[in-house]
Amino acid sequence: MANKLAVCLICFALSLNCFAQQAAKEERKAVELLGYASQVAAAAGDEIWPGFDARQYSFVMTDEYTIGFGGQSKEPARKAMMSFDMRSYGLEDAVALIFHEAFHVFERDAARIGAKWRAENSMLVSEYPETSARINALFNIESQILHSAMRAADKAAAKRKAREFIAVRKMRQGELDSRFVEFEKGLESNEGLAEYAGVKAVLVAIEAASQKRAAIPFKNINKGSYMADRFERLRRITRVGRNSRLRFYDTGAAQAFLLDRLMPGWKRRVQATAAAIQDLVEEATVNSGDALKQIAESALRQHEYEVVLKSEQEIAERKLAERRALLDSVLNSRGRRYVIDVSALGRVGDLTSFDPMNVTMIDNEKRVHTRMLSVAEAGSYKATFEQPVVEDIAARQYVTISKPDQNEVLVDGASLDLTAPAERSFKTIRIVTPGFKFEASSGVIAINEQGVTVRVGRKELSGKAASEIESRAGTTFSRARSIPESILNLRLSDLEGKPHRLADLKGNQAYLLFICAQDWARPAHNYFDALNASGDKSLAARLIVIASQNSPEQVRDFLSGRPSRLAVWIDETREAADYFNLRPAEHVSYPFVVGIDASGRINFEQFGFTAENVEAMKRIIFASPK
Repeated sequence: MANKLAVCLICFALSLNCFAQQAAKEERKAVELLGYASQVAAAAGDEIWPGFDARQYSFVMTDEYTIGFGGQSKEPARKAMMSFDMRSYGLEDAVALIFHEAFHVFERDAARIGAKWRAENSMLVSEYPETSARINALFNIESQILHSAMRAADKAAAKRKAREFIAVRKMRQGELDSRFVEFEKGLESNEGLAEYAGVKAVLVAIEAASQKRAAIPFKNINKGSYMADRFERLRRITRVGRNSRLRFYDTGAAQAFLLDRLMPGWKRRVQATAAAIQDLVEEATVNSGDALKQIAESALRQHEYEVVLKSEQEIAERKLAERRALLDSVLNSRGRRYVIDVSALGRVGDLTSFDPMNVTMIDNEKRVHTRMLSVAEAGSYKATFEQPVVEDIAARQYVTISKPDQNEVLVDGASLDLTAPAERSFKTIRIVTPGFKFEASSGVIAINEQGVTVRVGRKELSGKAASEIESRAGTTFSRARSIPESILNLRLSDLEGKPHRLADLKGNQAYLLFICAQDWARPAHNYFDALNASGDKSLAARLIVIASQNSPEQVRDFLSGRPSRLAVWIDETREAADYFNLRPAEHVSYPFVVGIDASGRINFEQFGFTAENVEAMKRIIFASPK
């Protein structure tokens, strides 16, 4: 099941990878396209790959424009591991796609002779260091060298350039975690070779058509110009794709074409031993006495590394801005906001499926899935998103926006009115919208003007509902929870620049009031003013104000008209606020209060500004033991 899922995810990704035709495309039915593919397969024999016949793995679906890909079956209706509506593809692209996807099925065919096919761990796509200017500068240069190797006039020149490519690549990979090196090799073996099969099929088709051995009405009948156009992207490889994954389609396929020139029989090595393409290129070009470091350094000078690095730094900055704009566009979409908060479970759920070509890492803690995501925690919840969703790893939340119509929420079997503010606990919940489905076994649901929030696994209510139960407005005395050492040891400076750590508060009960000094956080300002005006020394001794996502200058401006009797520490990067954030929203909402007991564990939470909250806070602090 896991292999099937991985194949489906990987193969769907190619829908964005096909070399696009800008001219209007003539719609062709699946049976016509498969007829052309059959001619190509017959003309190719084993030229594309020994033992591979795309006709075994592709078939017409019930929709006349859709082609399915899957293994042979004795059942009347074959099951597709993936399928594509072919109406958006030009003829060359359609042939390439058919052979690419069929090759993926071949890779995983249990009847295929040879070792298990090498493949990548797709989960690493969101961790891959694609925004490192240094790594991208080296990748840029190595791909330009690879492009030159492909265009070399003779075998000796191709071998020399391939050796340069390997030298720079090994320099770059030497600076990567070994997991990412294996990720690259697996991705090139998996998607790169499938891409090779697709491109090779088009070359076979062009030659067969020119020799009248096949009747395929290609517009491009020149193999040289087709290859030049197809691999032009190697010269701008770091600008290709939404994330880093797509670049390895090209580099893997390019190395495969190099091996056709440099190492006869390489395909059987790959199939028999799952050898990595990169390793075979190195074997074919690098001698034991070659000084790869010197070769790489010479190549960097030739390609003006410093200029390339500066360009990649600028690209990285633009990409970061684009990613933040993407995040904002998703979070600010019109519709009903759903926030799934799984922080009470202590971890995000397991990813059961996602589209690796449509996931964007915003930073180390947030990623946006723009097409689909399925997550689950056995016995607790499962969620399927077929619309954009923000995965907040640090806050352990999923945020998505659904169209307000056709939304159904069933709590303990009863339909919930989404237009009426409410907060209640549940034993079971089921949410169904056109692009989002969710089920959970226990927790709390809250409906307000901001949308719908589900706290999976939480038993306590918050806000007014909690105050009615506990007689403390907006207050929750929670079961003590540990705080990671990384958070306890965060450096938080006061206005004099003196550093402080939360770990220093151990030994006493302490409370942290999180505010933001910016104008939009007026409720936080009101809360601060109400406590600060009391002038009670007990507050100053036990309450620390944390000013988050503010510079020292912003905090000084904020305090200039309100001299503080309370200690104020600055959380400029918002790292502390992000960790302690109580409310499942797309951004931290202020104010909120967190209590930390003498052993350094969270034992208290309060959210929002109300007069009741302020008075409750005073009573709690006065009653707390020192």
